[in-house]
Amino acid sequence: MNRHLQSEDWSALSALMDEALDLAPTERARWLAALPLADAAQREWLARWLDDLADVETGDFLLHPAVAQEGLFASSLERRERPLEAEGLGCRSVGPYRLLREIGAGGMASVWLAERNDGTLKRRVALKLPHRGLSLRTLNERMSHERDILGTLAHVHIARLYDAGVDADGQAYLALEYVEGMAITRFCDEQCLPVRARIGLLQQVLAAVQHAHQALVVHRDLKPSNILVTVHGEVRLLDFGIAKLLTDGTAGDIKLTQIGGRAMTPDYASPEQIAGRAVGTASDVYSLGVLLYELLCGVRPYMLRRDSQGALEDAILDDEPARPSQRLITTEAGQARGTTPARLARLLRDDLDTIVLKALKKDPADRYPTAEAFRQDLQRWLDGLPVQARPDSVAYRGAKFVRRNALGVAAGLAVVGAVAGGVTATAWQAREAQAQAQRAQAVSDFVIGLFRQNDPVAARGRELSARDILDRGQADLQARLKDQPRAASELQGVLVDLYGKLGDERRAIPLAESRRDTLRRLDGPQSLSYGRSLVSLAELYTSTYQLRQAVEMYTQARAILQRHTPASADDLLAIDGHLAFLLARTQRQQEALQLHVKLLPRLQARYGPESWEVVRSQAHLASLVADLGDVPRALAIHQQIAPWLDALEAAHPLEVIEVRYGRGYVQLKARDHEAAIASFRRFIADADRLLGKHNARAPVAQQALVTLLTITGRYAEAAQMADQNVERAQQAAGNDAVATRIALSSGFLWAWLGRADEGERLARLALAQLDKVAGMTVQRERRFQRHLAAALLLGGKAGEAQALLVPIAASEAAPGFEAASGAKGKPSSLDEREAALTLNLLSGTRLALRDPAAAERDAARAEQRLAGVRDSETDLAHTLLLRAQAILEVAAPSAAEQAEATLVRAEALVRDHTPADHPDRQFVRIVKARLPHAQGHAAEAEREEAVAQAALAA
Repeated sequence: MNRHLQSEDWSALSALMDEALDLAPTERARWLAALPLADAAQREWLARWLDDLADVETGDFLLHPAVAQEGLFASSLERRERPLEAEGLGCRSVGPYRLLREIGAGGMASVWLAERNDGTLKRRVALKLPHRGLSLRTLNERMSHERDILGTLAHVHIARLYDAGVDADGQAYLALEYVEGMAITRFCDEQCLPVRARIGLLQQVLAAVQHAHQALVVHRDLKPSNILVTVHGEVRLLDFGIAKLLTDGTAGDIKLTQIGGRAMTPDYASPEQIAGRAVGTASDVYSLGVLLYELLCGVRPYMLRRDSQGALEDAILDDEPARPSQRLITTEAGQARGTTPARLARLLRDDLDTIVLKALKKDPADRYPTAEAFRQDLQRWLDGLPVQARPDSVAYRGAKFVRRNALGVAAGLAVVGAVAGGVTATAWQAREAQAQAQRAQAVSDFVIGLFRQNDPVAARGRELSARDILDRGQADLQARLKDQPRAASELQGVLVDLYGKLGDERRAIPLAESRRDTLRRLDGPQSLSYGRSLVSLAELYTSTYQLRQAVEMYTQARAILQRHTPASADDLLAIDGHLAFLLARTQRQQEALQLHVKLLPRLQARYGPESWEVVRSQAHLASLVADLGDVPRALAIHQQIAPWLDALEAAHPLEVIEVRYGRGYVQLKARDHEAAIASFRRFIADADRLLGKHNARAPVAQQALVTLLTITGRYAEAAQMADQNVERAQQAAGNDAVATRIALSSGFLWAWLGRADEGERLARLALAQLDKVAGMTVQRERRFQRHLAAALLLGGKAGEAQALLVPIAASEAAPGFEAASGAKGKPSSLDEREAALTLNLLSGTRLALRDPAAAERDAARAEQRLAGVRDSETDLAHTLLLRAQAILEVAAPSAAEQAEATLVRAEALVRDHTPADHPDRQFVRIVKARLPHAQGHAAEAEREEAVAQAALAA
């Protein structure tokens, strides 16, 4: 600027400013160019003022106040504020107030610490001085607007208005309560306040906001910098400069608002503010929901794909925020709340998650109706009462009751807490209210009965476990609630979930099927409740190896739940995740991969990239890509999600240990056998710790460990573990569970250790009455038969073994045989490997029965089937050893040469893919020892074979 404007300039410019404000923004440049201004300085002032006004109208001035200050607003204060720097602080007065120092500045005003110096009441105040760059009409409207609003508010947690006026120089001012404090988020972090104390501070804010709403005032810019906390822990709410007065419950526009555009701070703005829609009290509720999110876990709700205001606005309008408990909570955030990330996630889970997400609903009608309702729900959480944001289910109210009334039911407290309670009566329908009350009474009686079962006299001195109480509850359920089908179905759902967590599907499935039938009858076959019951049942079918039934159930549920979007959005994403997992389990890996590729971005958009849903999906993807041969990528995925698992473990303990089990599977694929063994052992220990020794999850991992020990040649340890696993599986799931039969079938390993009778006995038990075993497949039955054949062969019953294997081999050679997927069609790699194993065993029986030509043919067919099968090197080595032995026994003229070439291939595979102490190395030596026989060196052959046999026995 060439010079400062004089006082007389402002009078002329003020009228021109008013004229410009009446024009549309697109017309102002043409208007300015047409003005017959003789003074170039006036034209330059107007041009710069219009530029800065355009910034204000975009809504960016609150994001970038420093930029605005460098323009017109700073220049317009030159004649008033800069002399203070030359003259020294305290030399300038505004009205009856002496300015001490500037304590804040924004796009529309600066704030000064000042004190009254007119000889009346001596008081320090925060003096708000609007920038003179706006027209006098705008200044007067803004100041009178804020003065009118503050004049209606008198609350202990709102900074008070002491005085307002215009001094002799035309400077408008507001004298506000001066608050010595810091932003609420900074205060909480510096004081390391725990979650309960942070919620207490937010309750003060909510009380102040409720007072403003009752005075028909919406703040519209609630954010940490406008909420200060004093050294005494008292909240003060500041800056009603862009607040609105309500008319009929919605904020009506005033001229100031039209000038200011979308006046807001986007990080804390509601969807309706971003979209430019009508703003009401629910907008302040949303902003406080954002603040609560930040106070609880240290970050704001939305994780942006790119750092820009546009990305933020898109997220506020379209993305669903992740639950606070599912965000990656840093160690620093945990420490600032006086705890660890895992404990903090556990504390936030469920109720606080639900409270926050209700405040952040996109539709204002779905949020808390008032700030007071928001405050009361937080108080209910503090008091351990059921919060209003949650569906008032029987299980939920019961859990809150038990938590408040800590009875001495050590083992059963958590379980009974999950099933206890009553249901909410509706105020608008008397008949429904009566039915709800009856249900609540019935459930109350049921729960009291469960508690009484743990009475020392009733239990005869034995403390009942959680499983005992569940079993008794299941037995009493129908009798106690036979006249309350709705309540019975709700409790059945809780019992199903708890039995599922314990891995006791044999008890869970009948309950889930009964609940499904009840909900179909009560709500209809296209209802949301019925669709969700199918999902619950499908999960149990998956756990019991009934994979085809699970796929059908999920598909049916999906068709129903698609009718109920958006209420079923989470359910539909979960179903797609389950289907991707099942497709991979049934050898349809490419279909599974395509579904995963589509699913992951949807999960990330809805829950955030570090949420449990995304982590679980990535773990499934890792196993899938390992099956497809990309083991390095699978390992990289597990390395990526490992830190997130630690943060998520408190909220999802069972699921997290299962992901770690999946990492063991990937390590097995990577042939890192020792790491895989450690992962499986850790899973077993964690499952026992979380669920008790008789859980049904550990046997599955223990069976994987048996298989891995067998692969690494530790037959004795594998056989002993298989024996232990039979007992575990029988106790956890019963004799007719698939897991139990798999464990029994692995007992054939005893035959490798010279106990062929024991191996045969266990293998036959696995095959007994398979029609009683849900989830049994033809493929698994064939596997059991192969194990029995191996036990028979090792026990000297080669004829019986051959009779068992011939029809299996014939069925697997037939076109379109039933494959691992359960469908007829082209066999998968797994099917080819299984067929090769059958042929290998059959080749062994032929050798034992002195039919080397047939043995060689079977081994050759096995070799063909293994061609191109990934990770089949060990199986191929066994095939080549059998074939070499058969060739030698056929004793053709070129037998020795052909057998030696075959042995060279087998030896290379064994050397490259087994450890130095693996028994396969001795098998190679035994077969190699027979080469000298074909070459006429019998003594040498017998000597070498004896050495190899001794090493193998050791």
